[in-house]
Amino acid sequence: LIAADANKSGTVTTFDIVELRKLILGSYQHLPYNNSWRFIDKAQVFTNPQNPFADVIRETITLGYLPVDSADFIGAKIGDVDYTASPNFGETTLEERFEKTAHISTKDQYLAENETVVLPIDLTHSLEGYQFALDLGELELLEILPENGLTPEHFAIHSTAAGTSVAVVSELAAHRFSLRVRARRAGHISEWLQLSNGAVRSMGFDREGIPHGLALQVQPAEQQAVLLAQNSPNPWLASTQIGFYLPTEGTVVLRVLDAMGRVVTTHRADYPAGYHAHTLDATTIAAPGVFTYTLEVNGVFLAKKMLKSPF
Repeated sequence: LIAADANKSGTVTTFDIVELRKLILGSYQHLPYNNSWRFIDKAQVFTNPQNPFADVIRETITLGYLPVDSADFIGAKIGDVDYTASPNFGETTLEERFEKTAHISTKDQYLAENETVVLPIDLTHSLEGYQFALDLGELELLEILPENGLTPEHFAIHSTAAGTSVAVVSELAAHRFSLRVRARRAGHISEWLQLSNGAVRSMGFDREGIPHGLALQVQPAEQQAVLLAQNSPNPWLASTQIGFYLPTEGTVVLRVLDAMGRVVTTHRADYPAGYHAHTLDATTIAAPGVFTYTLEVNGVFLAKKMLKSPF
């Protein structure tokens, strides 16, 4: 509860959600009315643990003669309501593995150079809240079109030398918005759109508060040919998904090759027509580096590159 009080008002309200949303989106670099951490006397017993603000929160301890063994504090990371913050300042934290995965989906299409389209983005409807960012690659962002209660305050645009990403953070069970984009060069949406692993951590929560990982699915729109999508996320650390579309059933052979052209892993299976995804994880590919993955099915051979991140 103390960690949830982002604006240090002595209450937990929707105003705290707004403050934390701005922090996650990058509109704030620091909370304006609070510190990053609060340290509470470990010995303090609250009159009502469900309302610690009814008491004066003891954040100082008066010491007598040293040494004093009883002086101890509990650190509360502001905004960390699920206890996932790492107090090991400066250390690299491991990527969290989620037991459940929710999907962000849109439809693939081929765009000519400078062609403009409205790209609908849909989320799994079981999510009650979520946060993620999309890297646009060769897509130029023209406009964000919020829907279903989302507002411009739920979005942020991050532009770097590497490109543009659109971040969204929502505490609402609103599952659709659209992006109006222009293609800088000819190509498929699936070549460029991917989940960002930098601007915002990708995750969602269902009605029971269970965290979900997020995966991007670029669904083919009336595809008449075999499609191999860009793996997502890319670069990746713990796991990534390789999506592909089959117009007819067939035996699929997926191979991953290292920079020397050596086969690292092979996946062979029969698939029906439709969109599918195969997951790779760090137990299969442990070493970082640039890899090529290939799809072979019904006489068709396709290939793309991916990056396994060292951290």
